[in-house]
Amino acid sequence: MLKIPNRVFTSQSEHLRKAGVDLRAGRVSLAFDALRNEGHIAGYVSKDEAKAALVRGYTRSIEKGRSALLVAPTNVDVDDLNARVHAAVSDRLGEERSYRTAFGKRAFAIGDLVVAREPNRDAAKTVNRDAFTVTGHRDDGRLELRRERDGAAVSWNLLEKPRLDYGYARTSNSSQGRTVDDQFVLPARNRRGAYVDVTRARQNVTIAYGQDEIPDFGRLMAQAQRDNTKTLVRDAVTAQAARKPQEARDQSFARARGVAAEQGAQREAAERAAAEARTRWATAVEEARARAEGARLAQLAQWKADPDWRGFEIRR
Repeated sequence: MLKIPNRVFTSQSEHLRKAGVDLRAGRVSLAFDALRNEGHIAGYVSKDEAKAALVRGYTRSIEKGRSALLVAPTNVDVDDLNARVHAAVSDRLGEERSYRTAFGKRAFAIGDLVVAREPNRDAAKTVNRDAFTVTGHRDDGRLELRRERDGAAVSWNLLEKPRLDYGYARTSNSSQGRTVDDQFVLPARNRRGAYVDVTRARQNVTIAYGQDEIPDFGRLMAQAQRDNTKTLVRDAVTAQAARKPQEARDQSFARARGVAAEQGAQREAAERAAAEARTRWATAVEEARARAEGARLAQLAQWKADPDWRGFEIRR
């Protein structure tokens, strides 16, 4: 592990704290100038190269045993970063199996970082955005997980709760409340997002942008200075377009769960009908035996009452 003097940590933490204060107060240019001067902001030829640089930084950080987080402004970027990190660390992970989730097919491996995108009270009272490490696969299709915040062991049924995904990257909004050593960021689209992007890290922040999307540092600052309301319409349209395939997958899972539930109900009904038939058969057999015994005893009584009866033995 790379050892870095504590005074460097103190210096970085202090200027990151000051940048956060400036962003909160609306002094975006002051905060971003300071971050650039300290080497926290870098431009790349393309957004793809910026993502690759962020993933390299992230993997180096976790290899040193540090906590790290990738942050992006949209779910599309988050999905892409998650896939890149999973591919980058796959040689250091354990057994991998494919699962169907609400977000499409996912190959989860032992050691993968995953995040719940819905609450699950049956899984140790999991709340939305809880992070886990995959610890095992079960033959019944469940995933064995260890929760990040308290170490709780959880068994996750993806058929019942399919909203589980990779947890290496998150949106600015969903990263709120988390604190890590190192944060790697695709720039947010407004001032609130920029504030969150800078304030999740204790020691280091790396902001990388692609010049095919954001031509220069001045445009980057202008984007970070936007009021939150100015991006609402564009983000709503983008989110709606991104939700369509998600909604189709959710409907597919709902149908699958409905079919499974219907099949289960049919099996239970068939088992109840079979049990009731067995009960009726056993009852009919007992009644037939009782009737036969009654008839035999009545016949015997009749023979005994006959004066011509000579006492021959009636055997069963």
